[in-house]
Amino acid sequence: MKKTTLLVAAFLFTTSIFAQIKFEQKSLINLGVLETVEIYDAKTYLQNNATDPADTLMIWKVIDKQLGDPSWELNVCTGGVCVTNAPGDVEYIHTVGKAMEFKIGFGFYDKPGEGEFKVAVRSKLYPEIADTVYMRMKTKGASISGISGKSFHMYPNPATNQVKIDFINGGKENLVVYSILGSVVMTKTILSGDTLDISKLVSGVYIVRTEGNTSFSKVLHKN
Repeated sequence: MKKTTLLVAAFLFTTSIFAQIKFEQKSLINLGVLETVEIYDAKTYLQNNATDPADTLMIWKVIDKQLGDPSWELNVCTGGVCVTNAPGDVEYIHTVGKAMEFKIGFGFYDKPGEGEFKVAVRSKLYPEIADTVYMRMKTKGASISGISGKSFHMYPNPATNQVKIDFINGGKENLVVYSILGSVVMTKTILSGDTLDISKLVSGVYIVRTEGNTSFSKVLHKN
């Protein structure tokens, strides 16, 4: 009886520790991403329920990755800060009692295929406190019918002053334009078929992304 009580107590203690940081959704799978998207990501939220108010420094790391092509990029964004192809541990601050957006995905550009990876997060103070989220993605040809989402066409590209945006499913979406370093340079709600004024942007490479539970992005070259 005593042994059973100790085993139950140990299980509850371990469960409590691992629940101190917890992903809201642990599996992000989309097997119908259009090849024309170029960059695809999805988001979940990580909750920090630590009992120690000093337990705010977290570390994430990409593990168990299988890429559709060696040139694929792995993107992880925490709190609006994005890192591509992180070689190892990445530290970030996560306030106790708060849920933070985690956005993860692939940049596959002109190399469509299928890939998967996990992101493991742990506390720096207490490494036994940890959780993981799994991402899997597979591209489909643009002719495939019935694919939902916020994918879009953008042209001309490269462009100097304006680009036209056509959403695959029509309607209205929120667009965010990021610099190549991950800074937001423009946000706009736009109807399918409208143009996006980029005349004030400096020449360079940008990421144009629809924002939502799933995000679809394209690379924009500004002349």
